[in-house]
Amino acid sequence: TAPPLVGSFVRLWANSDGKTNWDGGVGWQSLGTVSNVATKTNNTYSWVTPKNDAYLISEKARLGISADTIGSQFDASDANYTLAGIRIISPALGDSLKRRDVTNIVWVSAGAPSGGVTLEISQDGGVTWDPITNNAPNVSGTNTWTWTIYSRDPTTIAMLRARANANSRIWGESAIFGIADIEVRDPSKNTNWWIAATNTIKWTAGGVGDKVNLYYSTNSGMTWYDLAYEIANLDYPLTNELQWIVPKDPTVEAKLKIEAFQFTNIFGLSSNFNISGLRLESP
Repeated sequence: TAPPLVGSFVRLWANSDGKTNWDGGVGWQSLGTVSNVATKTNNTYSWVTPKNDAYLISEKARLGISADTIGSQFDASDANYTLAGIRIISPALGDSLKRRDVTNIVWVSAGAPSGGVTLEISQDGGVTWDPITNNAPNVSGTNTWTWTIYSRDPTTIAMLRARANANSRIWGESAIFGIADIEVRDPSKNTNWWIAATNTIKWTAGGVGDKVNLYYSTNSGMTWYDLAYEIANLDYPLTNELQWIVPKDPTVEAKLKIEAFQFTNIFGLSSNFNISGLRLESP
């Protein structure tokens, strides 16, 4: 019900902690401004609850309403209610995770019955899904699952999904993130490349940016030498190539390292290969 002088618009608010007072707006999140008819006893608003706002998911949710132009006019709902749902908050939008690293999947849940949740991963922006686990523990509030990051290939459009096992209507997704990795495709294990010959280095990469640095080693990675800097890199499924004149350093412990220019902690290593040939040491 709206008293006189409130105006033609009111502002709706939400909190997830059972608050009933305005308290300067602390803890209240604006849901927007809606039309209002003063003195009318049944103003209504059809609210489509968002699935991408973890703050709103709660078993102690309350709604509030205030005058749009008179800050002192405020009222809250009389009792807590449950806004049931799940929202994955980590990984977050734009994160770039390294494949095979260990990370925590973090989600907020409310209103989900006992029985845990099923966690899934999509490598194509939500078109198809692969299982991670079908029995992750779940409680009301914040939940965590330790995950060894897996995907068939690097991707810049990964998503995660959590589904309550006991109620298929309660589910939620993550924002889009990247699963970054670099794989050296050639040279492969025990390949023979001859000194002074031109060979083609091949690699695939995803989520690592548009440039890479390349290094080579003649002692299985104990020491690295510069090969090329800031080389253009294309995302998987495209294959990247670089022509390399093999140095005059024969070895059976040659190795390549391809490192993301933007994220130096993300790199791919080749298997050991052979640099074959002869080098006169003396005179």
